[in-house]
Amino acid sequence: MKFKKLVGFSLLSGLILLNGCGNNSSLDKKETKQEVSSTNTSVVLNKETKKELNNTTILLKQKQNEQNSSVVSNKEDKKEKRADPLKGQKIYSKRLKKVCGMNGGEFARKHTQKEWIQIQKSGKLVEEITSVCKGAKIKNKYLLDLGAFFIEFANDSGNVPSGC
Repeated sequence: MKFKKLVGFSLLSGLILLNGCGNNSSLDKKETKQEVSSTNTSVVLNKETKKELNNTTILLKQKQNEQNSSVVSNKEDKKEKRADPLKGQKIYSKRLKKVCGMNGGEFARKHTQKEWIQIQKSGKLVEEITSVCKGAKIKNKYLLDLGAFFIEFANDSGNVPSGC
């Protein structure tokens, strides 16, 4: 049996496109043959062609896995905790307004933005809150948002919180 020599192949939309040209040669009986039919075309694959096809399939699967993992890592990035001044405003209104006896805007205007940043970086935000609001107890998980709220509405920011 004589077959056309297979020069190359590529995968496109699930179809195998083969480019054959030139020299006719016969396959050795020892080589494994497998027939693949695609849209009324019958092709015989030898060992080398099968390996190339398998390698291409493996590379495509790896690329899909990398894309899927990047989607997962993007979701994990979004889960990172970021300071939210509006959330801090709500926390202040619910947990500190009555204890402090003043609204959030008045409390935030006690310092400038730079001072609030220094207080937060030094880890003395809890001390500052408890020194102004006697008997206030605040959880650590609220400190990031409260700090962002105080910085956002500090006395030199020009911002005034609404309804706090």
